[in-house]
Amino acid sequence: MRFILSRLDVISQTKRVFGVRLRNILSLSPEKLRIALFGSDEFSVHSLEKLLKFQKEHPLKIESIHVITRSIKSRGRKSKIIQDLPIATYLLRNNPSIEIIRADSAQEISNINDRFVFDLSIAVAYGILIPQKFIENCKYGGINVHPSLLPRHSGSSPLQYALMKNDSYTGCTVQTLHPTKFDKGDILIQSEEIPIEHEDNFDSLQYKLGRIGANLLIKVISEDMYLSPKERVPQKKYEFSLAAKIPAGRAEILWSKYTTLHIISLTKALGTLFSYKQVCIKRKKADVNELQKVNFREISQVDIKDLSLETVKSLKGEGDFTIEHHPNPRIIVKTIDGFIAIQKLTFQCYNEELPEKFSSALTKRAGSTSNTFLQKM
Repeated sequence: MRFILSRLDVISQTKRVFGVRLRNILSLSPEKLRIALFGSDEFSVHSLEKLLKFQKEHPLKIESIHVITRSIKSRGRKSKIIQDLPIATYLLRNNPSIEIIRADSAQEISNINDRFVFDLSIAVAYGILIPQKFIENCKYGGINVHPSLLPRHSGSSPLQYALMKNDSYTGCTVQTLHPTKFDKGDILIQSEEIPIEHEDNFDSLQYKLGRIGANLLIKVISEDMYLSPKERVPQKKYEFSLAAKIPAGRAEILWSKYTTLHIISLTKALGTLFSYKQVCIKRKKADVNELQKVNFREISQVDIKDLSLETVKSLKGEGDFTIEHHPNPRIIVKTIDGFIAIQKLTFQCYNEELPEKFSSALTKRAGSTSNTFLQKM
C-alpha cells in the first residue's frame, strides 16, 4: 500500500513540475502574431501562400494575417484594360474571406493603424516604403523579403538587373525594415547562391526566388528571429550595387549600340522591347510622316548558318529587317554583331500579331518606306 502511495506521489509531483516547466516555456514564447503583409506581385504571392499554410499548421503561432496591397489601375490603349494585382487575385480565388486592404501612400498605410493592431509587418515586393510610425506601432517591428543577396542589387528591380548584368547567380534575403530607407535593414538570413540558368528570364527567376524567399520567411517566423532582430549575416559578403527603378525608355533597342547578347539580356529582364518604324502615308487626306512605335516579344538569337543567303544579303545595316518563312515565319533583324528573330509584334495603334500579318500589312501602315527599325534615343 505504501509502495502504491509513493508511486502516486511521484506521479503527482512529476505532473506539478512538468506543468510549471511548461508554463515557463509558454511564458517565454511570443504571443500569437497579428501580421500585416504588404505585397503586390507574383513574388509576394509565394510568401502569402506559405504564410497561410504555416498559420493553418501552427494556429498557436499566428492569430491573423491582413493583406495590404495597392489599388487597381487601368492600363493599355485608352486605359481600357483593368487588371488587379496578383496578390489580390490570389486571395479572391483562394481565400475570399480575407479582407484586401488598399493603400497607395504613406498616409494611407498609417491610417490602417486606426482600424487594426499588428505585432509584425512583412513587406514583400510592395514598392512603397513602410512609414516609420507604422513599423514602430508593430510590437516586433517589420521584416522584408528581398530577391537578391543584399547589399547587391538593392532597390526595386533586383531580378531585372541580375538578368541585364548577366549574373551567374542570385539569391534571397530576409532583412529588418529600415524606418527611412529601402534595403538598409539588418540581414537576418540569406539563401545560398542560386545559379541563373541560360534559359532563365524574369518570370522563371521570379518563380524560383519567390519560393526560396517564402521558405526563408517561414524559417524567420518559426525560429523567432524577429524577436531580437540584429544583423546575423555580414553585409560586406556581397558588394553593394543599386537596382533602381527601370524607366520605360530602357526597353528601346538601340541598334547602333546594342549587341545581340545585350538585346537578349534585355528581353529576358523586361519581356517586351520596342523600336520605331518610319511611316509616310496619307490618312484622311492628311500627310502622316513620323516615327511610330513597334513592340517586340519572344526575341531570340539566330545563327547566321540558319539563315538563307538571300536573307543575309538583304540585311545591310543595323535595324534592317525582313521576314523568313522557314522553318517558321519570323522577322529577322540585323544587329551590330549578328541577327535576332522576333515572333510577336505590335505596331502602334494595332493589336499584337504574328510575323506574317505584320509583314503583309506593313505597306498599308507605313507606306513605301525602307524595312528598317529606327531608334529615337
